[in-house]
Amino acid sequence: MYLDCEPPQRRLQIIVVRHGEPEKYAATDARLSENGVSQIRDFKDEVVARLQDETSRCLVQIFHSTRQRTHQSATIIYDGIAAEIKSGRLTNTLLADTRSCEALQTADPLNRLQEEGVTPDRLMHVWLTTPEEELASRGILTPSQIAHNFRRLVGELVCCPIWPDGISKKIDILQTHETSTAAILGSWLGKPISEQRIEYAGHINIVAPYPGDDARDNPWFGIQGSGHKPDRKLFMPL
Repeated sequence: MYLDCEPPQRRLQIIVVRHGEPEKYAATDARLSENGVSQIRDFKDEVVARLQDETSRCLVQIFHSTRQRTHQSATIIYDGIAAEIKSGRLTNTLLADTRSCEALQTADPLNRLQEEGVTPDRLMHVWLTTPEEELASRGILTPSQIAHNFRRLVGELVCCPIWPDGISKKIDILQTHETSTAAILGSWLGKPISEQRIEYAGHINIVAPYPGDDARDNPWFGIQGSGHKPDRKLFMPL
């Protein structure tokens, strides 16, 4: 159920980011291509610009999956923000260490389908259109399962935050895979299959309660757009 209503005023922000272009699409553990590095650097610049506009102390933490392309993407973002802090251009930002997160490792369904002979250009379409009961029977993670895991991860970030003293805002960047963004767009926003793919380094913004609100009594989060295209605000209970 989607609710068009005002969420709590105090929020943390979660940004779900697709990694940059890999050297080979759907390869098990490909690194970023030169173009993929450039894409993530552009996203990093967008994050830095957003942080420069912050008037309160802000903590940023970047999470990534266990795959090289997301780890590399996370490192580019981290190093870029760290350089801005060191230069003195970001004075209100504290940067936490990056963390590997198993819930963000969602690339395996496409690898499995490719092993079964599905061509790279059809992988996402086959994964999104095959009945989920059939995928599950073959041991392939389904879009609904990924969406459920992400909902649980968001709930953990909302309910169990770790904030240093003096920090009044937190931004969590979740560096993940195309399957994750498609599952969020499809299962959370009800997007048709044709609109469930976002570009490399495209992102989805999620707003959630600050830990000063009781997140369990007031458990709202909202998605504000996908990729770089604005979308209507939608808020729904965790």
